[in-house]
Amino acid sequence: LELSVLKPQGQPIENILISENFSRFKMGNNTQDGYIDLADNLDEYMQNIGWEGLKVFTSQYGVKLGTTTTNGNLVTPILNLKKSNITIRFTAKNVVSDDGTIQFELLTQTGKSIEIMGSRINNVFNQCIINFENIEEKFVKIKIYHIFPIF
Repeated sequence: LELSVLKPQGQPIENILISENFSRFKMGNNTQDGYIDLADNLDEYMQNIGWEGLKVFTSQYGVKLGTTTTNGNLVTPILNLKKSNITIRFTAKNVVSDDGTIQFELLTQTGKSIEIMGSRINNVFNQCIINFENIEEKFVKIKIYHIFPIF
């Protein structure tokens, strides 16, 4: 997951706000997913401190969000936006074979939702890019969630 500031014409530049590779969530050759929710210990697993989450697990691929009965999410630390446009680059897949949508929600410091964008994903890893433009808030968090468990 990588969040970058955009140039006015919409092309990403290397002004990265936050980057995570979720490598500390990988379980090596173990094909079973973790079963302990790590949401209360995310600072131990993330490259950047201050992440929040719900139903966050280890897996053979990296971080897994959600279970078959409960949606999971990750929320970035507070981001200081120097520009009003950002790009999110990520790779994800569904745990189940059905297609779904991964959602990205911009939150104010008070937790108010100001915009939601989504990207279709299926059960094959795909790289996706989402652009948020004309953001008026200077400090935001980004909430990442999906209705099915995802890697």
